[in-house]
Amino acid sequence: MPHPGPAASSRRAGGGLEVARTDRVVLVAAMAVLAACAGPQDPPGDPAPIPVTPVPLTSGPLTPAPGVSVVVVSIDALRSDHLGAYGSEAGLTPRLDAFAAEAAVFVDSRASASTTPISFAALWTGRYPHRVLRGWHLETEETLAALFAAAGYETAAFVSNPQLAVERRFDRGWGHYGDHPGVPDEELSRRALDWLDAREGGRPSLLWLHWMAPHTPYREAPPGFPAPACEGVRTGDAQPPIVDEIPDLDCLRTLYAGEVVRTDRLFGNLLDALEERGLSRSTIVAVTADHGEALGDEGRFVHGRLGEGVLEVPLLVRSPGGAAGVGRRVAGFVSHLDLLPTLAGLAGVPDLRPRDGRDLAAAMERRAPAGPAVADRAPVSAVALSRGRWSGAALVRPDGLKLIRACSPEAGLRLYDLATDPREARDLAEDRPEEAAELLAELAAALGEAPCRVVRPRQPAAEGLSAETRAALEALGYLDPE
Repeated sequence: MPHPGPAASSRRAGGGLEVARTDRVVLVAAMAVLAACAGPQDPPGDPAPIPVTPVPLTSGPLTPAPGVSVVVVSIDALRSDHLGAYGSEAGLTPRLDAFAAEAAVFVDSRASASTTPISFAALWTGRYPHRVLRGWHLETEETLAALFAAAGYETAAFVSNPQLAVERRFDRGWGHYGDHPGVPDEELSRRALDWLDAREGGRPSLLWLHWMAPHTPYREAPPGFPAPACEGVRTGDAQPPIVDEIPDLDCLRTLYAGEVVRTDRLFGNLLDALEERGLSRSTIVAVTADHGEALGDEGRFVHGRLGEGVLEVPLLVRSPGGAAGVGRRVAGFVSHLDLLPTLAGLAGVPDLRPRDGRDLAAAMERRAPAGPAVADRAPVSAVALSRGRWSGAALVRPDGLKLIRACSPEAGLRLYDLATDPREARDLAEDRPEEAAELLAELAAALGEAPCRVVRPRQPAAEGLSAETRAALEALGYLDPE
């Protein structure tokens, strides 16, 4: 089966350079900037707390709807280009696409990180991850859940990814935090619906569900979807990160597509359950992903690096009754940082804390003719971080220029022009050093620190984790077994 949708095989197959070039040429062009940002000069460890400059929230014509409930569905490792709403013609996601027709579709939505815990640090705080993380632990009480709880909401989360373990403090603000490593998505959804049914009457709720299906290891194909027999691949096994170690890449991509189909059906079941309970017309529903998956980009199969297939994620938001955002396709960069202020704005929950993200309600409300996306945001750059074995930072400008500052042992800069090179195959850092230096300065300004100092955690990923959580991470391929 061919690789579905306009994904890696048709947009950026095979990927860019394995090892980043050095900063030598850019040093010549911008010595002062790189002296502050060069990886070898960055001191190790987590940065000290950085003062936050408040970002004015966008005020729009949308009338808040106090008392509505909120459901956030996050899907692990889901690339946006596998959804029909984002251009795929493979037909993998009929329920998500039908939902998108009733929602606002943010067509240029990007993850704030390429790994799960860093992404959710941004999602649940509306702040750059380095502001709220110490090592791999969330170190702030100013979360979306805490904000809604203070407004009288019942809050509950149901997750099975051990990256979001209680030991890492991702339970902060949640009245109920269902941390269930290894529990199938179907069972996780059942438990979430049981919680909805048992909650106190009359109080609105904030519910978060995080599904794992598109993340390796893959299961047997869902009913009605082709079940490939991949050479050297067993279902239930984590997959090698490097494409050269995979004997049948196309077959693995088909397994991934099957998990997208499984997730779409699960999402449809959730929508049906909300409708059966009479909750659809009083509930904001938001769908996103923590990151995508490489699927062959940059010579990698899994996420971790900062390629576009990993950073481009869906963001669909449907307001109660579909009053706002129906069929809107909203252009302009949005990111994980924007979800908290947007949900707070839609629900009428006051938030006086400074956030790095912005309320997207005005963009949801703007009416536009069918077809082209509506530009409703000032030009802003998207910033993303990665940690661990592929640590680094990336900045993408609205003009399509993208800078990656690699902070791994092969530290260096890569510059791409996505407008002419969407596959990120040609590194322009040496050819256009002035622009590389300009983007590097913009990246440093956004992060408030030298980029490599921001992304390099002092604590190892396994610090403070229980033996059970460690084993669950090892099964996903994140930690080497001792």
